[in-house]
Formats: sequence, structure tokens, C-alpha cells
Amino acid sequence: MKQTGLLFVCLFYFSVYGVAQTPTPIPEYETTERIVTEEIKLNVAALDRGGKFVADVRKEDLVIMEDGRLHQADSVRFVPASVLIAMDTGGEIRQKKNIATTRSVAESLVGNLRDGTSIALMQFHEKIEFLSSWSTDKSELLNIIGSRTNFGRRSSFTAAILSASEFFQKTPLENRHLILITDGLDTVKDDESRASAIRKLWESGIVVHVISYTQIEYGALKPQAKIWRKGEQNPRRMPDEAMESLAHALPVKQIEAKEILKTIYQPRLFSIIIDRPLIKHRKEHLKSLGVSQIQLAALAVYTGGEFLLPETLAEIVDQAAGVSRIINSQYVVTYSPKRSLIGAEADEIREIDVSSRRPDLDVRASRRLIVFAGKQK
Repeated sequence: MKQTGLLFVCLFYFSVYGVAQTPTPIPEYETTERIVTEEIKLNVAALDRGGKFVADVRKEDLVIMEDGRLHQADSVRFVPASVLIAMDTGGEIRQKKNIATTRSVAESLVGNLRDGTSIALMQFHEKIEFLSSWSTDKSELLNIIGSRTNFGRRSSFTAAILSASEFFQKTPLENRHLILITDGLDTVKDDESRASAIRKLWESGIVVHVISYTQIEYGALKPQAKIWRKGEQNPRRMPDEAMESLAHALPVKQIEAKEILKTIYQPRLFSIIIDRPLIKHRKEHLKSLGVSQIQLAALAVYTGGEFLLPETLAEIVDQAAGVSRIINSQYVVTYSPKRSLIGAEADEIREIDVSSRRPDLDVRASRRLIVFAGKQK
């Protein structure tokens, strides 16, 4: 990705809504005055000290600071969430990412979301497939995850987030969540289209959560990008089933046959890779994973979502339930800004801090507010 593209992606954060109030028609001879009411909406998670949802939060319980200026919440409402789970089931060079793990993560998310939550399912590889429309039937959704997901050979992250943005246009404008299970890669690289798609998702006001394969994939691929490779002390150079098959083919006792095969397939002390185009390709892929990790982190954090970066396949499944618990505990909070949003000539970042007046209440919210240029005119 070009340097400017990366900087652009790391910039934007939170979508702001300016709600115009239509004035009552008045006679032509009177002066017409346009009245605009500005309102900012935040998703705020409310938890007790044990990490459980607090069900009785009031607007008087919250303190909102915007660029150091105190604001009072206008409303605090619990709104049922709409959650789209987007599963990345493709990739040309995947080392650890696999369909079984992705299914397990999606199943954990569905199982731990609050009953009554509207959930939809999408997978993306060569093409974008919406596996279900909005549904509250968890049994049906779990069956779809187990029976209709499949892996492809290409990656289409940019097309996926564009499709997700369009899909959310059919839902209410509040408490919308997109969960991406992905490494964030595209088979066909187009930095400009990718940056534009990410900006569109930011502007939509959707809270984005990312469960990322990037660190797992990076760790598995890194040794392949070296010319010199060290040997393994206990390598698995041959699958067990292949070992058994070959052992039966040798005209000696099985225990002796296996010892012979182990001798033939000795651990390598080191090897030299002379396929320089392969090494170059692997290094480029590692770079793409690094850039993708930065973008995914910004996409999640800058929309108020969770960003999970597990290092093992076991961790990626274990951590998924935490995303559901955060979504289950969120309120929609509104307040009126003291500094106008209208007419911004350049994208503007404002610092946001939401805290609690109650000792038994811990609140979590996005810490950046983006005023997008030209969006409030």
C-alpha cells in the first residue's frame, strides 16, 4: 500500500449525525430561518466490577467530555442490537486460517449474543454470500454456519466491507455492529478502493469489531520468507497415515519398518532456499499482513469496537465470546455538542471521554469522534 493510503486509513474514527428539523411553512413576506439540531450518538458499554451488564443506567450516571469540555447526556437508551457476522473464508496463501476455526468463532459469537438480537451471516472468498438475512433464531443460524460455509481460493475484503455497509442500510440507524473474522487481505490489491471502502464504513456509524488472523498467519509464514531455514528437532516430515501405509509396504516387522522410515526421513539441520521469486512473494505477503493488521486495528478502535489479535488458533476461539458480551451490554447515548459540527472544511478529530459517577458502574466507549468534512452541510 502507498504511504498516503496507509496514513489515510489510520485517520478516521467515528461517525457523527446531524439531524435537520424541518421548519413549519410560513408566509413569504416573513424571514425564513433554518433551525438545525445537532446530536451525537455513542455506543457505551455498561458493566459492573465483575464484567456483567448493568441494566439501570440513567443519563445522570454519565459524564461526557469532548475535547476537555463537559457535556451532559441527553438520553440513555437500551436498543436491541443488529449484528452482522462476516466470515473470511478465502485466501491464496493461508497458513493457519481454516474453515473449522472460523466456524467455531462464529458459533461462539452467536451462542453468546443476547436472545432476541437480530443476527445475519455473511461469508466472503471469491464472491460475497449472505447466508442469512436478519434472524433471532439461533438454532437456524448455527445450522447455517455448520452446513453452508466453505473455503475459497481468493480474498475479497474490500468488496466484503462495501457489501456490509450496503446491507446495513436496511436496518435501524442505532446499535449496529459488524463483526469481521478475517486477516483483512485482498487477492487483487487496489489501495484507493480499499481506503474508500474503509472510509464509507466509518461514515456509516456502524460499530466494527475485528477478530484477526493476522498475527497467527504472520507467525506461521515468517520462516518461509528466509533464504536460510533452520531444522526442527522433532519434525513431522511425513503424516502419520502415510507412515503407516509405507511401513506396511516394507517386508519387515512394523516396528522395524517405522525405524527404517525414520532413518530415511531424517530431521534437516538447515536448508537453503534458492527460489528467489518465492522468497520475494512471501516477504510481500508478510508486509501485506502487517499493513492489514494496522488497518483492522484502526477500523475497530476508531468505531468504538473490539480488536482481538490472538497468537494461536485456540485463543481466537476463546476470545470470541468477549465480543458478544460487550455488544450485549451496550446502550445508545446521545448528547448535544457545544461546538458545532456543521460546515467542517476538513475532517476533524475530537477527543471523547465517557466516565461514570457511580462507583459500581464501569463504562466503555469510543475515544475519538470524527467530524467528516462536508457531511453536515
